[in-house]
Parts: sequence; C-alpha cells; structure tokens
Amino acid sequence: MSDAVFYNTLAWVLTGSSNYSVNAAHFLNTWFLDPFTGMTPNLQYAQMSRGPTGQIGAHTGVLDLKQMTKITSAILILRGGNSPDWTTSLDTQMNNWTTHYIGWLTSSPIAYQEWTATNNHGTYFYNQLSSLQLLIGDKQAAINSTQFYFDNLYQTQINSTGDQPREAARTHPYHYRCYNLAAMIVNAKIAKYLGLDMWNKTTAGGTTIKDALDLTMTVTNINTTDGDGPIWELYPSVAAVGAAYGDPDNKYASFLANADKQYPVQPYFLLNQNFSDSGLTTRATGSGVSLNPLGAGVAMHNLFIAGLLVLAIPFSVLGKKGYSDFDNNFVDPKYILDKNFSSSTSTAQTTIIQYADFLAAQGPWCSTYRLNPFDDYDLPVLRLLVNDTGAFQALSDAVFYNSIAWVLTGATNYSKNAAHYIDTWFVNPATAQTPNLEYAQMHRGPDGQIGDHTGLLDFHQMAKLVSGVLILRTGNSSAWTDSLDSQFRNWTTDYIGWVSTSPLAQEEKASTNNHGTYFYNQLVSLQILVGDIEGATSSINEYFSGIYQGQISSTGEQTNVRLGEYLGVNFWNTTTSEGATVQTAANFIMTQNLTDAGDGPLSELYPSLATIASVYGDPDGKYAAFLVAGDSTYRQSAYYLWDQER
Repeated sequence: MSDAVFYNTLAWVLTGSSNYSVNAAHFLNTWFLDPFTGMTPNLQYAQMSRGPTGQIGAHTGVLDLKQMTKITSAILILRGGNSPDWTTSLDTQMNNWTTHYIGWLTSSPIAYQEWTATNNHGTYFYNQLSSLQLLIGDKQAAINSTQFYFDNLYQTQINSTGDQPREAARTHPYHYRCYNLAAMIVNAKIAKYLGLDMWNKTTAGGTTIKDALDLTMTVTNINTTDGDGPIWELYPSVAAVGAAYGDPDNKYASFLANADKQYPVQPYFLLNQNFSDSGLTTRATGSGVSLNPLGAGVAMHNLFIAGLLVLAIPFSVLGKKGYSDFDNNFVDPKYILDKNFSSSTSTAQTTIIQYADFLAAQGPWCSTYRLNPFDDYDLPVLRLLVNDTGAFQALSDAVFYNSIAWVLTGATNYSKNAAHYIDTWFVNPATAQTPNLEYAQMHRGPDGQIGDHTGLLDFHQMAKLVSGVLILRTGNSSAWTDSLDSQFRNWTTDYIGWVSTSPLAQEEKASTNNHGTYFYNQLVSLQILVGDIEGATSSINEYFSGIYQGQISSTGEQTNVRLGEYLGVNFWNTTTSEGATVQTAANFIMTQNLTDAGDGPLSELYPSLATIASVYGDPDGKYAAFLVAGDSTYRQSAYYLWDQER
C-alpha cells in the first residue's frame, strides 16, 4: 500500500495526470479513513500472540508500519502540490488519524519496547515517529525525536570498524546490516529536511553512516546472491550515500555499475540525484531490460522525500527553443487545426510536443495563491483572489502548447491536460481564481490593502491561453466539454465585466505604453472567447485608432494585429501618427546593440522578427540572417511553426 501511494504520487508529478493522484488519495482514504475499511490508529494487536492470558499484540508489530515514511512523503507531495484530489477534508482526517496514532506510539507499553530497542527496530521506530510528526506539522517534535535517535540509539549501532554489531549478530547478518542501514539513511534524510546535518554525526565509535555502508560493501560477493538476503538490498543505500557524501573516487558508482548495469533506470536513482550514472544509458523498455517495476530493493528501502519532487530537466535546454514571455501569443486556431505545415517545421513541432510534456509534469500551477509581490497566508479572506503571476505565464504556456500538441499527435492526454489546467485555475470551486485582479500587485499601508493597476499585466498572456481554448473548442476536443466551456465563458464574462468597469483596469486601459497594449491583448482575446465579435472588433479598432498612434515600442502590438486579422481587419499596414508601422518598430530595434542589449536577452526579439518576415516578406533576407546570426537553431523554436501561417 505504501508503495502504491508513493509511486502513484510521484507519477502524478512526473506526468501531470490526475489518474495517479486519484489513486493515491483513494488508497489512503481506504486504508486509514473510510469508516468501513479504515484502520484504527494503533497496532495493539499487530503480530498477535495467543495464549491463556489473552490475545495481545507484540512490540515487533510496530515494525509492520515501518514504511510510514513513504506515506508521509507522498502526502507532503500531494499537499505541497495542492493536488485537487487530496482534499482539505482528507487532509484534516489524515491529520486527526495520525495525531491519535502518535499518541498511541508515545504511550503504549507495546510501542515503548520498540522505542527503546537498540537495533533496527528502534531505528525504524524513529523513522515512523519523526515523519508522522512532520505530517501533522509538529516540526519541533520531529526535531526532538530525530535528535534523540542520533544522540542515543545511533551511538552504539556502528562500531569503530563500521560494522553494525547488533545486526551482524543476527542469523542473516547481510540482510540486517542492509535493513538497518536503510533506516539510518532515512533518519538522516528527515534530519536534513528539518535543517539538521546528521550525515556527519559520529557514533561512540567515531564512525558515520558512510562507514557502515563501506563495511557492508566488503562483506558480500556482488557476483552472487548472498545466502541471507538478496544483494540488491544494498543498492539504494549505495546511491543515497554517494549522493550525500560525494563519490570522488567513483567507488560507489563503480560498485553499482558492476552489480547492476540498469541501476540508472531504477527509481532510487531519481530520488538520489547528484549520483553518477556511470555513463550507462540503458532504458527500461517493453522489449528491453527486464526489471522489478519498483526497482531493485525499493520495496525494502524505506524512502523519504522532503516535499515536492523537482524534475531534473534543465529548463535552459527548453528555453533555447523559443518559449518566452515575448513570443507571439495569439494564433488562429484554424491554422493549427488544418495542419498544413511546411516540412521545415518538423523540428518545431517536436519542440512543442517536448515542451508540452515538460509542462505537463509541472502543472497546473495553482499550488500557491499569491498577492504578488507579497505572500500573506494570514489573510484567508483573500486566498482566492489571484494566483501567482509567474505561475499564470506557465499556465498559459501549458494550455497553449498542450492544445497544439493534441492537434499534432492526436493524443488525448494533451487535450485532457489543457482542459484540466483551465478547470483547476478558473472553474474548480476549491482552486478557482475569482474573476478579477482587484488585489494583484497589492500595496499595504494605512489606507488598507489594495491592488495596483499594473497587476493587470500579470495576465498579459491571456491571449495565448485563449488561443489554446479556441483550438480545443474549434477542434471539438472531447476533453473540452460543454459544461467546462460554459463555466469558463461565465468566468470570462464576469472578468470582462470587471476589466470594463474597475478603476484599476481603466488605468491600464489608458496607459500609452506597453501596459495599454497588453490590456487590449487581454480584452479583445477574451471578447473573442465569449463570442462577442462585435465588441472585440470595436476594441481592436479603438486600440489602433487610439494609443497605437503614439507608440511603436512594445512586443504586444503584433498580438493585437493578429487579433485584428482573426476578426477580419488588417492592421499590419496601419500607420501611427508619425507614419510608422509595426515593421518600422522591428527594424529600429534590430539596429540596437545586437551583442548585449544589457536590459534583456536578445532572444526577446526573435519571435517578433519571425512574424514580421512572415507578414511583410523578407526579400533581402535580412530577418532570416538576423535570426541565423542570433540562433542558428531558430527553426526548432515553437514560434517558427505558426509563423509559416502566411
């Protein structure tokens, strides 16, 4: 059960699929909380002994829940990631169950025998106790428990040679050495999560956890299965110690490479990053390596992960492919759905799919409700007013790229992702944002807590999100249901009402710089979303006949031109009061310091140049030459796909 909860939770993080978080929550509810199936919060009858004096449990039964650290890790991930499937009700009930169980652990005579055991039983007892104290938020108690273990039991568990005398004396010494070592490592990981360094804590014999591993590595022949326990029981501990202490002479990586050529595909390798893969590139595939699906030794190893798992995918790799705050963020859905793409866009298509996969592992970006730039968790009344602005950029990317990936591949997991993100951010009562930005970029002071008009810029990527929704809607995605469409329209209608009447929003509307431009990006795209074509046409004309006349500076202009084009109005050649066009603005920006602009990366200009070349043509090749000089792989960038539109 603990494996099922733990690995389903990790799979939720890695894939973004709610199937896994639903599984984890269901397993936890069934085992602990459901009135018909839930376990009572004690082990009073575990490993029960029978006899004339009655039926009682044995202290060794406490060890039956030694994997509670996996349960804690999973719940911390679900909770920290604000999984909609790990509800407030489930969390409260689990906290109550755990509080009662901790009470039994710290008062029962049966549990007390485990508490004071000086071998692996005591080590695992502290795994349980400190992790469960973390689960209910009692950090100080967890610190006290962990400190007590390392100051007392641990002191006699490793002798001066690195051996574990109480485990070595057992009938299966190799197994019990590995068994206790795994639990000591978990206690050290919990300590690290609590801000304590116990990796270098020495025993009375002057030794550390590392010394215990080093000794254990010498007492088995790695070419055979040891008679008293499978050799792979040690593997996760080798990776954990190598990651914690370093592996300068490569002895730990070499040990694993010699013992198990597939160790880089095991789950414990992911959970112990900074450990070498020994150059092994073996992957677990349906036709390739035959592996224990949970990884060698995982069922035995008592894992603990502090908080939300962070993927080891360097965003810099993806960032080079044209995902930027400055890409052209409105695309006619018909162009995408027709799929009449040039063969030269194949790498851009692949990039979009890769980025959708990357984003799917991160979403749906509602993990923290923030009043940017301040965090204030003491204001529950404001909790649902606005989500974090940086998260909204990721959200809009996720909806947009997953929608396009659905069209490119036909795979419904992408359309389901996009729909799930919209539902989570805007529709779900437990997580949805209120349809205003009244408290965005909030100021505090004697006059109260109010938002700033600049907070509207937090949603400047709304046109990109609208593009994604229009693709789902126009393509009749089964994931984009009538109910979801109707609810999102209602949210959008309310938000447009606020944008059209709020004094804060009107300040943005009147701004003559990029703030005003992005205001119209938002307003026009949302009017299109709700089907108000007349209103959208009026708004886009208002922009080009108004503030556009005095500005040629911002990247948002092209999005407004694209919106006009979608509405059947061509603004590409509309001139400002000084006779300039959007192309004029791009040409001027290209004359600035092309090596280092100093105030922003040169790549901010690339999506705009691709659009300009696509619309106005590039007879002398200057735009293509600029892009080649700046980024020779620009055709792999996502923006290259939709700038083939013309």
